[in-house]
Amino acid sequence: SLGGMTGLALAMRDPKLIGRLVCCDARAVAPDAYKAMWDGNIALANEHGMAGLIEPTISRWFTANFLDDPANKGTLDGVRAMIAGTSATGYVGAARLLQGLDLIGGLSDLRCETHYLTGDSDMAAPADVMQDMADRTPGASLTVLSKAAHLSNIEQPQAFTRAVQEFLDR
Repeated sequence: SLGGMTGLALAMRDPKLIGRLVCCDARAVAPDAYKAMWDGNIALANEHGMAGLIEPTISRWFTANFLDDPANKGTLDGVRAMIAGTSATGYVGAARLLQGLDLIGGLSDLRCETHYLTGDSDMAAPADVMQDMADRTPGASLTVLSKAAHLSNIEQPQAFTRAVQEFLDR
């Protein structure tokens, strides 16, 4: 999601930098409920370090079916290790930045070919939010992957890759 938001901002700032953009599981604006969620995460990071964020984050990033499947243990352990290895200071800085996210007004000015992609169970970047972003972006398209939450590329790697490849092949 951070990469998608960064791509949007770069495409708005300098249209020559990005010719085609795939924006995955991301937002363009931070409504009040989204901002408040980050306040809770920041408090956890400040009180308990990143260890306090591992399981709440995992439960938001993946569907219950993915979490419950023993075949995904190694993948989930890797994601847990990634979260644990994240700097709490860096995390808090990124969270504060996301609370001020406001790119929505610039979507109508995007001139690069843009494809939005999200999971049907993504709580951070729900399909209706990403559909609104696609509707505001000239010529944009959207793919919603079934049985996927926020890390749709990990949860549905074949469908994710197929959607991206189809966009790039157009």
